Amino acid sequence: MGLCCSASTIRLGTGIAGLIDHGICVEHGMAMNQGSSATAVITAASVNGFDLATGLSATVSPRVGLTSVLDLNVVRPSSAGAVSSILTLTSQAAAQAGTYVVTISSSGRTRSHSATVTVTVASADFTVTTPANTLRVAHGGYNTTVITITSVSGFSGNVSLSATTPLAYIGLAGAPSFVVLTREAQALRYWQFQQPR
Repeated sequence: MGLCCSASTIRLGTGIAGLIDHGICVEHGMAMNQGSSATAVITAASVNGFDLATGLSATVSPRVGLTSVLDLNVVRPSSAGAVSSILTLTSQAAAQAGTYVVTISSSGRTRSHSATVTVTVASADFTVTTPANTLRVAHGGYNTTVITITSVSGFSGNVSLSATTPLAYIGLAGAPSFVVLTREAQALRYWQFQQPR
């Protein structure tokens, strides 16, 4: 990963001529799923020759459901350059879906700054589909259909399947059953319906 902004970009946004300072920026608009992780680049850049150690911290609001870790809590940009730290965000599987705000704070010399990034956490789920809404079974015969279970937004775990028939004498093989679904994957189950003579 590279820097998300340059020292010159931050310098242009500083309104006090000659002030020895630093600036920070962070990638904006992150999206992730429940039970997953994502990363962002935090950049600290020198303004007007600043080259001192700069502390970084990250806080998440709301505090429950999403955790943050910086790979470097202290960085030191060169007098005319910038340096990056990687922010890793991890969403718990049971995290509330919605919007979180991560605030990045920096402190160096007597100067401090902050930047925010908005993180959208999507719900993890699964879908169950069949190739057709109807299935014809001849008298005394049988027919088979396939059930497709698909992970959505990073869902993983056990999925239990069950089925009932409208008439008690119609046989059903293959249910109930369960599948172990992994992230972004599909699983298939074959069910056979039989009508006695």
